[in-house]
Amino acid sequence: MNKPSTNRFHTALACTALGLSLCVGGMAVAQTASPPAASADVESKQPGTDAIITGKVKAELTSTEGIPSNQIEVNTQDGTVSLTGLLDNKDQVRKAVAAAKSVRGVHEVNSTGLRSKE
Repeated sequence: MNKPSTNRFHTALACTALGLSLCVGGMAVAQTASPPAASADVESKQPGTDAIITGKVKAELTSTEGIPSNQIEVNTQDGTVSLTGLLDNKDQVRKAVAAAKSVRGVHEVNSTGLRSKE
C-alpha cells in the first residue's frame, strides 16, 4: 500500500478541480457582470485559461517530492506564472521552477519572488 503517492494524487486532483471550478465560476460572473470601467489595473487577456494554469501548477508543485508547496504562492497572467515564497534551500527553488515550467500552457515562469533561506 502506497499512501503517500495516493495522497499526492488526491491532493493534485483536488487542486485541479479547484482551479477548474474557479475558472467556470469566473466565466459565469463575467457573463452576467456589466463591462468594467476603464482602469489602470492590468487584466489578463485569458482569465479562464490562467486560472486553469494556476490550478495545474499548484497541483504539480503539490505532487513534486521535496517541494513545500504550502509555502509557494502561484499567480498566472497571460500564461506567465509568478512564484513567490520563502523556501529552505536553492534546490527547492530550482525544483519548483522546473515543476511550473513543465505544465502545459505555461509560457514563462517568473521566480524573482521565490527565495531560499540559504
